[in-house]
Amino acid sequence: MGSTHAVSTCALPMVGAVLSSKLPVSHANDGLDIITANVTCAANLKLLLQATDAHVICAQEIKLSADELEDMSQWCLMHRWKFLACPMLVGPKGGRSAGVAIVVRDVFGLLPCSPLVVCEGRAIAATLQLPDGPQFRLISLYLETRVGMSPSNKRLLAAAGQCLMASDVPGILAGDFNCNPSVVLETGFAQLIHGHVIAPEGPTYISGDLVSCIDYFAVTGGVVRIVDALKAVPSLCFPNHYEVRMRIRTSTSQCTMKKLWMPPTIPTQLPFGPRPCPPDWHGAQAAAAQAETMALRHQHA
Repeated sequence: MGSTHAVSTCALPMVGAVLSSKLPVSHANDGLDIITANVTCAANLKLLLQATDAHVICAQEIKLSADELEDMSQWCLMHRWKFLACPMLVGPKGGRSAGVAIVVRDVFGLLPCSPLVVCEGRAIAATLQLPDGPQFRLISLYLETRVGMSPSNKRLLAAAGQCLMASDVPGILAGDFNCNPSVVLETGFAQLIHGHVIAPEGPTYISGDLVSCIDYFAVTGGVVRIVDALKAVPSLCFPNHYEVRMRIRTSTSQCTMKKLWMPPTIPTQLPFGPRPCPPDWHGAQAAAAQAETMALRHQHA
């Protein structure tokens, strides 16, 4: 499921890795709490939704078939959540695997994006709409396990990055990457999204002697400047995997990317209504003629 986490970084680089201790400190009381977690099954996701006070859950390995997704969606609506997911994959031995979801409080808007074709069963994208607030492109991602940054995982990661960059709103990728942040950075992914990989300093997965950091976030552009906190905590709802929680300020003024644009041409005529009367130049013309006459008389005097 990954190797021991080891990433060195400086404070807030233009692109690259950011550890939780390098995040700016803010004392704002309001914010948006996003959790990424490998829940291992849909039953554990239900436990998490009933217990958490977070606003957004990006879940991996829900392991639901296409027929079962509708029942899960109805359950979420009854508990005041909106649910968007892609169905599981069937393993080589017929077992259930993968399946990812984005779940948000029912006061938020959640608009599905075009399916990520190469990411079937492993990624889902949506636009998160906050009430009277900003929008974010969200992706929940689950890379293949025990293969490292294989060619197939590189394709999954690249497709997710292209989906983030295709949007004109800030992007947040949350997932179980099944590899350390340093491995993701070596692919050039941070440069692809012009952003950052944000990881907790502690482990996010413990199984026996294996201690790894494989659950974390990647964000586009200046989103890192509105991240207030990031922490990984053991979950009471599922073993081994931690809940990784990121809090961001809901104002996106600090992550707005400036763009050059030409101001619109101002018309010389009113777009509607009667046209104004042309100016009356008779008085000015008479005064000019009188001045010219006086000048000629003075010249010949």
